[in-house]
Amino acid sequence: MPTDLLHREDIENLLSTVTLIAAILFFFSFFVAMYAHIKKSIFQSGVSFCGYISLCWTSNLEWTIEEYKQSRDSQYLSKLEELRRKINGQQANFFA
Repeated sequence: MPTDLLHREDIENLLSTVTLIAAILFFFSFFVAMYAHIKKSIFQSGVSFCGYISLCWTSNLEWTIEEYKQSRDSQYLSKLEELRRKINGQQANFFA
């Protein structure tokens, strides 16, 4: 019984390691593909791969998240108006 538990822990550790390596390879390949695309189509200049990663890192350091305002949400306002009409129509039919 203890050997089965030890074997299960080994398998879980192996799967965790494989998942981590796969994630690292995925992100690395993503940056390589983006670098190759940008190098080919836009820059045609001497931007290195490390410079590109540095550029991605520095451009994503500061994020601003705007406060949600319902007055700017046209879908919300149209659904709210539709709901108001539906409720007012039901009330008119109820009292008629």
